[in-house]
Amino acid sequence: MSHSVVIITWRRPLHVSACLGALADGWVTPEEIVVIDASEDDETANVVIGYPGVTYVRFPPGAGHMTRARNEGLRHVKGTCISFLDDDVRPARGWSQAVQSAFQNPEVAAVAGRVVNGDPGEDQEGVNSIGRLLRRGNLTGNFAADPGEIITVDHGIGANMSFRRDWLARLGGFRDVFPGTAMREDTDIFLRLNGLGGRSVFVPSAVVQNDSGSHVVGRRFDLRYAVWGEHNHLLLLVLNYGTSRRSPVWAYLRFRLPQLAHDEPERRPASRAARGVGRLAGMLVGGLRGLYWRQSRRGRQVREDHVGRDLRVRLSS
Repeated sequence: MSHSVVIITWRRPLHVSACLGALADGWVTPEEIVVIDASEDDETANVVIGYPGVTYVRFPPGAGHMTRARNEGLRHVKGTCISFLDDDVRPARGWSQAVQSAFQNPEVAAVAGRVVNGDPGEDQEGVNSIGRLLRRGNLTGNFAADPGEIITVDHGIGANMSFRRDWLARLGGFRDVFPGTAMREDTDIFLRLNGLGGRSVFVPSAVVQNDSGSHVVGRRFDLRYAVWGEHNHLLLLVLNYGTSRRSPVWAYLRFRLPQLAHDEPERRPASRAARGVGRLAGMLVGGLRGLYWRQSRRGRQVREDHVGRDLRVRLSS
């Protein structure tokens, strides 16, 4: 099995250098590494030059569009298993070996790995609820936890996720329908895969250290982040499950709407109200977009538009 790694980056040359250095220092080095760079300058390109064999691709349309950049990466890889790493992580020694070993099981279509931050007790926090889509429509993460064995999950985290090439070909790549912060674009690819019968697993030995690079635009928990978070989550649920009586959309709304007025009690009332209104608006627009896109080519589980067809041909060759 050949292993390709795609690193998506934008204006983080120092982080890219650390990530490439960690990959080079692994016990097993991936056969192929591709860096997709949306930066306007040459700083990241100059970093990649120092790592022979790494493919560098300048891709300006990827700035602020994570899924476009991921799909561009799929146009340049040759491996039978394809991993995506955030530019601000450092894979531990043995990471590539752990990923390839998990795919030796022919039932495994996708691998989610651990993303650790170095926080005390993180290896046990949420250890019994890793990568789940709950009945009320919300998600659990807990991707720093270590269950001590490979377990089946509903979704993974974009900082450290891997797929069989043939499954990505079948899906037609990533759906580039998650705007703003692109939150939930990683969850979406797992839910689409699972919906077609693929199995996703969490492999605790496929671990990376998260160095938490700063956001190029805004901050992680600013109003923009909160609004797009609600927008993209409801969009995710509607796209994948529709609005039938059994859809988790309704359970999520019953669970989430009462919380909006009580979130972040430490903030001033006016600020809390503004964030609540913004989140409510985000949910409304996200739901409506999901309904519209679900009826269009853009919202189908298997991409049949020109991007999906192109990626299917490239990944199947």
